[in-house]
Amino acid sequence: MITYAPLWETMKQRHITTYALIKNYSFSRGTLDSLKHNRNITTATLNDLCRILFCAWRMCCSISRTSLQNRNCPFPIEKWAVLSLKINIPLIPPMAVLVVLRNILQG
Repeated sequence: MITYAPLWETMKQRHITTYALIKNYSFSRGTLDSLKHNRNITTATLNDLCRILFCAWRMCCSISRTSLQNRNCPFPIEKWAVLSLKINIPLIPPMAVLVVLRNILQG
């Protein structure tokens, strides 16, 4: 399961409020509601948050290991851990991560 708990702490550290996201960055109330309830958001939204907060995606969300193992995930968590070390995911924008992972899996 993906949780956005780290996002709220990052926003507090950066002094960015939900009001600022709505007024200054044109975020919808529906998107913020999805974030508050840990529902799905697009990678474009995640990329926008990372750009606004000037942070890596791991400072906006975290992935529960147990939820990945409980689902029939085609990409085992152990392989993800090895790849994250090889390609240094925190320094790569979210969209680039998907491209790199696709290329690694295909090649």
